[in-house]
Amino acid sequence: MTALTPDHLIALPNAEVLEILHRRLGKHLQQCLDPSYTHASPLVGRSDTDWLRHVNMVGINVRTVGTFWGVVKYVLSLPESQDSIHLLPVWEPGVVASLYGMASKTINPEFFDRTLVVAFPHLDTPAKQLKAVINLLHALGKSVGMDVIPHTDRFSEQVLANPQHFEWMRREDARIVNHRALLHETVQQLIYDYLG
Repeated sequence: MTALTPDHLIALPNAEVLEILHRRLGKHLQQCLDPSYTHASPLVGRSDTDWLRHVNMVGINVRTVGTFWGVVKYVLSLPESQDSIHLLPVWEPGVVASLYGMASKTINPEFFDRTLVVAFPHLDTPAKQLKAVINLLHALGKSVGMDVIPHTDRFSEQVLANPQHFEWMRREDARIVNHRALLHETVQQLIYDYLG
């Protein structure tokens, strides 16, 4: 079989992708598509970080390939030497739609593949589809890493529930007019008034 390009694979109908996966994974395919099943990472049992020195990792922005299922399609175009997949943020984005300014710890519903749920009705949530995709990537011999986001959107669940944990400033245009230590109390009162 000739190598397929990422664009070609992303456009392939699910039936053809499943046939490719079946040829590669055999009976493990159905297991991997069960979100209650966990296919072990190729790195299971490793207690050291030495593997990081030798890994050949590719980063994948799920938005670029459309959905979690698109990640599997894209990975089928990679050479065997690419043995690790790094998924860019998968969390629900905030008000500016940045994947790096998450609104919550909810998996981004934008990455849900509606065509996949037609073929596999049990994969009816973004979380279940992500779990099945990680299972498939592990079965294909790929380790999987994900971005851990150390910051959040200004209107995220974490911020609104815990304003005291964040640094606040009040601006007028580009000028900071208030940056006092207890400004979070004003923010907290504004939240209470809004909910009131």
